[in-house]
Amino acid sequence: MNPKQYFLFFFAICLVLSCRKNNTDVNNEFKATIIGKDPGCAVWLAELEGNRENLEAILGTYHENKFGVVNLHDTLKVPELQLLVKIRQPADEEKSFACNTMGIPPVFVYFLSAKKQQ
Repeated sequence: MNPKQYFLFFFAICLVLSCRKNNTDVNNEFKATIIGKDPGCAVWLAELEGNRENLEAILGTYHENKFGVVNLHDTLKVPELQLLVKIRQPADEEKSFACNTMGIPPVFVYFLSAKKQQ
């Protein structure tokens, strides 16, 4: 193979790997409880209940079960509110919250949908 063929082969591999879809086999539905506003960041916090393995598959490793919520509707910003949510990992540009140095910022989660639990 000449250098041009190596380059095309490498480019094709990169293209295939970068175009893979996210794992759609992971259940992204969880029970959530709104905690309140984080004192260190201008973001609302929620606790998520459900399969930890599914949660880590979506958000990565986390240490605390408190997550900064991206895309929480104003009518749902009520402490102790119980929700059923579908989530995904937020993109970097969606995590544009101003955090100060009061502790470690939370892991962020994007609510695709949220409805009140009955």
